[in-house]
Amino acid sequence: MKFKRKTMKCFNRIALVLSIVLASYNVFGQSHGWTVNPADYSFNGQVTAVVFLGLDEVTIGTLGAFVDGTCRGFVDGSFFPPTGKTVFTVICYSNQASGETLTFQYYDPSDDSFYDINETIEFVSDMIEGSAASPLEYHITVNNPPVVINPISDQNLDEHFGTVASRVVLVPLAILASIPASTTGNALTVTVTCELTVVNPSLTAT
Repeated sequence: MKFKRKTMKCFNRIALVLSIVLASYNVFGQSHGWTVNPADYSFNGQVTAVVFLGLDEVTIGTLGAFVDGTCRGFVDGSFFPPTGKTVFTVICYSNQASGETLTFQYYDPSDDSFYDINETIEFVSDMIEGSAASPLEYHITVNNPPVVINPISDQNLDEHFGTVASRVVLVPLAILASIPASTTGNALTVTVTCELTVVNPSLTAT
């Protein structure tokens, strides 16, 4: 009987390790490399969220939870039919009942990229934050190029010096824009750099 129990216990541990390894791979054949052994921790809690990459809600990939760079849990996104959203329900582990801050990363298997999540959460044992029906919203800040709705055309200024006419052309060289990627409705700050060009540099003063 004791031998049978030890064998089953050993089998369960092997199955747990294999499931963690297999879960770190995805349909794109790439791996985020995160690992966590639940047996190493005494407490756990649950976080359910949707992830926005800029303004776009992600539908693939993996969400990982971390404390000081150590992975404390990860999960692939799952489609939730009642809302039509892809939700990530992460079981997070700790050896402290409270007091640790969880940070999050998103792994995009389509281009093998890692992104930091803006939001953090305080770990509390047995916590349940968010649900599939009402998930938390996690955001990734990306630097999207600005969309110019009404582009500025070249401005021509005609100046006359004596009997010879010269045309001064202001040519926009660069437009630098800064837009907060995780928010909407904010003012657009634009800096325009121009080059002064004299079309007819030969002037006759009278």
